[in-house]
Parts: sequence; structure tokens; C-alpha cells
Amino acid sequence: MIRNRCRPAECPDRLLATMVLAGLLGMCGCASGGSSSPVADEIAGIRIGVDQARAQQERLHRALESLTAPPRVQAGPQAQAVPEDQPPTAPARTAQRSALNPAEAEVLYRQGYALFHRGDYAAAEQALRAYLQVRPASPHADQGLFWLGESLLAAGKQSDAVQVFETLLSRFPASDRAPVARDRIAAAPAPHR
Repeated sequence: MIRNRCRPAECPDRLLATMVLAGLLGMCGCASGGSSSPVADEIAGIRIGVDQARAQQERLHRALESLTAPPRVQAGPQAQAVPEDQPPTAPARTAQRSALNPAEAEVLYRQGYALFHRGDYAAAEQALRAYLQVRPASPHADQGLFWLGESLLAAGKQSDAVQVFETLLSRFPASDRAPVARDRIAAAPAPHR
């Protein structure tokens, strides 16, 4: 019997291999006949997992778009256009924060972390900023700030990175990432400090 060691969304290579196997089994007629085998059960489970992962990805994508796009019109009797550079109003920010449940927000953190390690620093920055916007006091907020700072540093945005590391030190002075954040600030050239 094939055992799941990770969820399909976390193992794209395994998922692809399983889907290829499913196609081969279907082509040779091995998966037909109405009898259920452990492999067929595994494939059915993976298909369900893929569908669930796609639905969650779609929800996260919509939530991320709502967090990064400024509102166009201010609500009220005299609706006014909101300038592009003006941040959303407090009720709009509250509504955006409530758009994701804690588990979905944690996916943003893991996604930002993974994107950083893949070298996609701009996407990592976007995911980590969205995570910190919706979960500023989460258990991983210090880690989110650290990896955001690292992403900015790797992208050559030293001034922004120093600001993020300073925020990390002021909000989470006892964080296990604080010593490295201090080192990053100390290593930054003088104009960026």
C-alpha cells in the first residue's frame, strides 16, 4: 500500500508522478473493471486533494489581490474616488484582515518562505507582506519579518531591509532571529542605516 508522506500540494513531483501513473493505468485498462485497488484509492484521494488545494489556492489568490489592490471608491452618501497612493480606510483594512482564516494566512507565510528559498524575492516579499498585514501578531510574525527582510536584502533593497529588521528588533527583541537582524543592520552600508 502506498503511504502519504506529504500532502499533494506540498509534493508536486509526487503528484505529477502519481497522475502519470493514473493515466498509464487508465490507458492499459488496469484501473477499470469496478474493483478498487490501493493504487486506485490513492489516486482518487490525490485527485480530491488536488481539487481542495486548487480551491484553497484560488481563495488565497483572491484574498492576496484584495490585500494588494487599493479600494477604488470610498463608501458613503457622497462616494469619492480614493487616490491610488492612499491606504485603505480602517474598516477596509479590517475587512481585508478578516478575509483569511488563520490557517490560510499561515499558508502565505509558508509560501513566502518557500519563494525566498527558490530565489523569487519579489514574490516572497509580496506574500510575506500580505501575511504580516493580515496576521501582524501571529506566532510567526517575527519569522515573517525576518524572511521579508532577507527577501528585501537579496533583492538589493537594503534601506527597506534595514527598516524591516529594525521593526523586528523593536517588536520582537527576544526573537531567535534578533541576533541575525542586528548583524544585518550592522553590515548595511551607512546610507542605508
